[in-house]
Amino acid sequence: MPDYKPREVRQCLAGKLAAQETESRRHIFFNFYDSNGQFLVQTHISHGDAPIHIGLISQMAKQMGVRTADFRGVIECSVSRDDFMQRIARRPS
Repeated sequence: MPDYKPREVRQCLAGKLAAQETESRRHIFFNFYDSNGQFLVQTHISHGDAPIHIGLISQMAKQMGVRTADFRGVIECSVSRDDFMQRIARRPS
């Protein structure tokens, strides 16, 4: 399984998925909201250029309540934004 460049993951989360991005000293946080502005989930990546390996991708998917394959699919453009957001919204609370 491939590693992902932090830039492509960040562009996917903030760009394609329209997550609200905030930076702290150690991490970049991505907050997801529904169409009513209600908070759904959050994930984060570290600052830096180190590749994001599948283990971290799996942890991010778990934070968002989706399968790793779904998260990889959205990064690789085989899952649409609408499909991914529906999966986040359907996750158990």
